[in-house]
Amino acid sequence: MVGIAAGMALSGKIVYCATIAPFATMRACEQFRTDACYMNLNVRLIGKYGGITNSGPTHSGLEDAGIVRGMANSCVICPSDNGMIPKVFEASYYHKGPMYIRMGAGTNEGYIYDEDYPLVIGKALTPKEGKDATIISFGMVLRNAVEAANILMNEGIDVKIIDMHTLKPLDVDAIVEAAQSTKRIVTVEDHSIYNGLGSAVAEVLMESGIQTGFRRLGIPDIFPAYGDPLKLREKYGYGTKALVDAVKSLL
Repeated sequence: MVGIAAGMALSGKIVYCATIAPFATMRACEQFRTDACYMNLNVRLIGKYGGITNSGPTHSGLEDAGIVRGMANSCVICPSDNGMIPKVFEASYYHKGPMYIRMGAGTNEGYIYDEDYPLVIGKALTPKEGKDATIISFGMVLRNAVEAANILMNEGIDVKIIDMHTLKPLDVDAIVEAAQSTKRIVTVEDHSIYNGLGSAVAEVLMESGIQTGFRRLGIPDIFPAYGDPLKLREKYGYGTKALVDAVKSLL
């Protein structure tokens, strides 16, 4: 499928192909890297079930975004709520080069944004301003970030939220500004803590030289159990309660 997509892209077409995230990024890893990314073609690889799903670890996207992030010319993006999905696909039509579009776990995630907004690939959104700490989220765990920020606000802690829908290219300026203004950053992602959002933000912070408190939350170095994905987020330490505790630990 990915090889054929590359051939169609060579003929001038913008090609979309989809399967579940681990198959897209591992079974077709070489084809996407060499056929699409190496030749910088307009192939949009769509990975469904990104993050922990009730289909178990073999059919869940645990490492997918990190795999594609390491490929030259690649773009990695993940909608943060259902309303962002059509915006991502519209933006993908105008983007030049290969893209990995990571979809959520399919748990009826719902809508976070109340008002319309422009979506720009590589430019983070800020659903909430704050001064005491920053939560940076990637993908559908934005809902957990919003829930945590509301809980903390009731306790007098003002948290900024950055929606980093694009993992690559990363909005470095948004990260640096947040580190300078709030001095505390927590990242959260429904993805392995290795080579995903947390790793990318840590790289920016180290290279910037800004001293800041930092925690990264995500799927730990395990193959997760079967079960309700939302409950498993709490079990593995990157749900709403874990975010509240992480911010408090930095304060």
